[in-house]
Amino acid sequence: MDLGVRDTGSNLNRLTLSALSWVKGEGAPLDIVGRIARYLAQVYENGPVEDRDVLDALDRTSFYQRRSIDADGGTLYRLFHQGLADYLKRYPLGSEDPFLKSEADVSLAILRTTLGGEIIWLGSSPYLRRHALEHAIEAKSALELLGNPEFLIAADLRSAVPALDRASSKIRTSNGAELLVAASTRRIPEDPGQRCLWMAVAARQMGCSILADELVAQLPKGGFVPVWASGRLVRGPRRVLQGQGSPLRAISHARVDTTPVVITAGDNQHVNVWSLDDRKRPYTLASSLGISSIASAVVSGVSVAVGVGTDRPGMVWDLATGAELRTLQGASGLSRIATSVANGVPVAVGVGTDWPGMVWDLATGAELRTLQGGNGLSRIATSVVNGAAVAVGVGPSGSVEVWDLLSGKSLGLLQHRQPAVTVTTGMYGTTPVALATYADGGLIGWNLKQASYWIGLAGAISAAAISEVDGETVIVIGSQDGTVRIWLPSRGER
Repeated sequence: MDLGVRDTGSNLNRLTLSALSWVKGEGAPLDIVGRIARYLAQVYENGPVEDRDVLDALDRTSFYQRRSIDADGGTLYRLFHQGLADYLKRYPLGSEDPFLKSEADVSLAILRTTLGGEIIWLGSSPYLRRHALEHAIEAKSALELLGNPEFLIAADLRSAVPALDRASSKIRTSNGAELLVAASTRRIPEDPGQRCLWMAVAARQMGCSILADELVAQLPKGGFVPVWASGRLVRGPRRVLQGQGSPLRAISHARVDTTPVVITAGDNQHVNVWSLDDRKRPYTLASSLGISSIASAVVSGVSVAVGVGTDRPGMVWDLATGAELRTLQGASGLSRIATSVANGVPVAVGVGTDWPGMVWDLATGAELRTLQGGNGLSRIATSVVNGAAVAVGVGPSGSVEVWDLLSGKSLGLLQHRQPAVTVTTGMYGTTPVALATYADGGLIGWNLKQASYWIGLAGAISAAAISEVDGETVIVIGSQDGTVRIWLPSRGER
């Protein structure tokens, strides 16, 4: 009713406020608000709209706005309440006229100039440098934008990089996105020419030759042009979990319904559960202080976490709610835990330097059996060999032994020459394998079907994991110098 009294008969007041409902962050400048207002006027056949008309409407409806000053001295406009923004997005002209277009349509209108041409990024507003990638993700044109070298040079990294968290894996792993992430972790020049040069060198180091050539084309003629760069710039981390607050002691992963999650435990902290979709920390697990090892499983269709600590009992939690479900009987003072399914029963196997290896029924918490001769184990992992669930553990002397989880009987030692420190399991194609690292560096792998040697690597290796990427087995190696490397066993190369 108030807008009806203030309006001039053209619905421009309402359309202008509706335009503000689509802006990001602290607000948008007049030219961006004008683009959205013109698009809405076109959708509703409301007649031509000029920036001066939008400015007049902004003045008439200032009661509904908050304004601030941007880095270039221009005014930013936004609505004063999110509830009002949500309503006006849905009903730009009134409750009887729901918005029939998509968010992608509006964002695409923002990314084009009034003449329909491409944006000149180095002369664009600070708003576009901050939020263009968000709008491009909504408009399903992010890959096009991330392939534009002018945008990469002009982008505000503090805003553009977090926007990638809401994008698909295909967008996040594109060359342009990787270059933005790499730039955000370093102090790169503010000057566009120097930033372009840095990005061209970085693109060469990342092996992105086409993108590097396009960046080089933006450099002034007659100046330094990188045609090759030594070293390798590692492609950046996909996600950063903010707020852990202390060094990690344990980490695991799971899926809750359709959401992939990471479970972390830190010094003097409860166990946190993080969504990989949006990096949010939905909750902590109840009564989880002091956990030093954690694993996940599915019990009767429920995703659960299982944790143990040297000064506390082992517990099982519901990952969907964070609630404690049960304790593991007699599982006090253990240092490592792993999970598996033995003959259809979800089980946990735990070890500690002062305890024999033990197996529990995760559905009841009852102890089922101990591992024959498995006293004082320091590490434990599980696998499936010829349909049978097995455990692979590191003994006090550094030996590596395999047990049948259904009977607890030892299946024998895996042969190696040096004391092992860590052990992990995985698949090499269809073959179950185990990897162990040595105290003085180096790694050895076994084929668990044949209990035979599979692979060996030299170097200051302190940890290893095995996974699959795009159908190819990869070994991720943590080194004592703090670097992480990827080994491709099928090719024998890093």
